[in-house]
This record gives sequence, structure tokens and C-alpha cells, in this order.
Amino acid sequence: DGNGRLARLLTNLRLMRAGFPPIVLQRRIRKSYYDALEKADDGDLTQFAALVARDVGSALDLWLEAAA
Repeated sequence: DGNGRLARLLTNLRLMRAGFPPIVLQRRIRKSYYDALEKADDGDLTQFAALVARDVGSALDLWLEAAA
């Protein structure tokens, strides 16, 4: 869906402007992602922030492996 793609693109833009690598949301966590978004819509950003932080960590690990 176009809105979802745009939201993920804007998330990555914000991450990259802050000096972080872009993230790729894996299909295997799609349900967790949608659950986190629903909670974020209700004002609880905890699960969404944890999901993004984990994926940023994974992206950094990949970058470090590639640089080694």
C-alpha cells in the first residue's frame, strides 16, 4: 500500500538524517510491526521504538560486517 511505503521511506529518511543506516522491515515481523503501529496510534510508542531500535542495530551490524 502506498501510504505504508511512504511511511517507511520517511522513517528511513529521518534515521539517515540523524546518522543512522536505513532499516528494512522484514516480512516475518510484519504482524509485530502493525501491532506496534496500532499501539503508537494510541500514544504508546514503546513497542514501535523497540522495533526500530532493533532493526537499526541489525543494520549497523551488517554495515560493520561489510566494512571488516
